[in-house]
Amino acid sequence: LYIAQLMEANHTLSVTVEGHTSTKADANYNLTLSQARADYVKSQIVAQYSSSLPSTLTAAERATKISAFSANITAIGYGETMPLDANDDTEEKQNANRRTQIILKNNADY
Repeated sequence: LYIAQLMEANHTLSVTVEGHTSTKADANYNLTLSQARADYVKSQIVAQYSSSLPSTLTAAERATKISAFSANITAIGYGETMPLDANDDTEEKQNANRRTQIILKNNADY
């Protein structure tokens, strides 16, 4: 995960983590699963950033930095609503729909 380094180097970046699923389960379950996937990826990006902070920071400084960093990452679960292949009748197509996508946005452009 090099996302944390990119965000640290460019403070105008924000990140959206999208979770997706196939259609092989109940829609509500898939929505929950996709949100969990997106939340997990976000947590890993934040953990990577956290581990890169200097050990000389106080607990309060560390918490402030992590909170500000985390605020620039949005995790969204879309469930089965945005498939890459709407006809996921094969294992290959289902696997393609089971994914997490990371979208970077340069907020300096807006």
